[in-house]
Amino acid sequence: MMLPSATVCHYAVPWMPPPSNLSKSMATVKYPPYMVSQTANGAASGPLADMTNASGDGVFQWSTQAMHRPVGSPNDQQLPFAECFSRKVFIGGLPPDIDEETMRAVFGRIGAVDVDWPHKNRTGYQFPPQGYAFLIFESENSVKQLIKNCLADKDKFYMPLSSVSGTQKMVQVRPWKLSDAHLLLDRKHQADHRNTVFVGGVPRPTTAAQLAALMEKKFGGVCDVAIDVDNDHKYPKGAARVSFTSRRNYVAAVASRFVSFSLCNTDNKQMEVKPFMLECAPCDRCETTLTRHFCASLHCLSYLCVSCWMQQHTGPLSCHKPMVKNVVEHTRQRRHTHQTAPMSP
Repeated sequence: MMLPSATVCHYAVPWMPPPSNLSKSMATVKYPPYMVSQTANGAASGPLADMTNASGDGVFQWSTQAMHRPVGSPNDQQLPFAECFSRKVFIGGLPPDIDEETMRAVFGRIGAVDVDWPHKNRTGYQFPPQGYAFLIFESENSVKQLIKNCLADKDKFYMPLSSVSGTQKMVQVRPWKLSDAHLLLDRKHQADHRNTVFVGGVPRPTTAAQLAALMEKKFGGVCDVAIDVDNDHKYPKGAARVSFTSRRNYVAAVASRFVSFSLCNTDNKQMEVKPFMLECAPCDRCETTLTRHFCASLHCLSYLCVSCWMQQHTGPLSCHKPMVKNVVEHTRQRRHTHQTAPMSP
């Protein structure tokens, strides 16, 4: 029997504007050379501003010697340098007319960097259309240096950035700590895929600890949370896995289908909750046959081989439809989706 396929959803990435008091404090800050762009004649043109000189060749330099940091910048003791960062960094609130070349020139002074944004290769735009982009550094040390060059407001980082036209804005710099991708809450309970849910549409800044707190409050019994990250840069993909200590908590989460989540005072985001599926698992009924077929109905929520499926799904349960996990290989990443499929021996 042929069954319909599931719908794939896409989610935008929000950014947080800088606090008003941070912008006011900038007026009194004396910026060191590493945050001041310079023309070919050596004349400073402002903090990371006016990347072009009179001839328009955009020549400027970043000092590599030790400098005093701006007021409000984190010191070495505050930065978690013992932890590893993703080489991919979100930068939001960009000037509307800043282009890829300018960003490469500015951030390339820290280290070799690529600039990317969603659908960049398909659209051919030179300007990030949604006001944000991703910096992809070759070295993690460049990410640490970038953070050191930022102004800090609690756990958020900002820096002034100007486009070629002179439009200057405070942009948000959002690094990702690799340690934020996983949280083990209960060492007594080993994560069981049969009590694990897949959460889709997770805002990318969300840490495992934040998601764990939300799911614990909603359903209780959370024992393990893992944020899905890409293979290349270990950066969040917008999905996660949450494991529970009991079947009761797991079923409650699956039954909810959606949970709302507000991060950093942003609008509520709807995250989808559904059973986490393996590509292949032992049949939950006979426990001897490996199968790909999963019944996602709340009455079942189990893996069943063809024979056991036919035995169990009779009468009122005959309307249940088998599902399999389809793994689609992309050039840069693996994207996991659920789809229904025909039963076959």
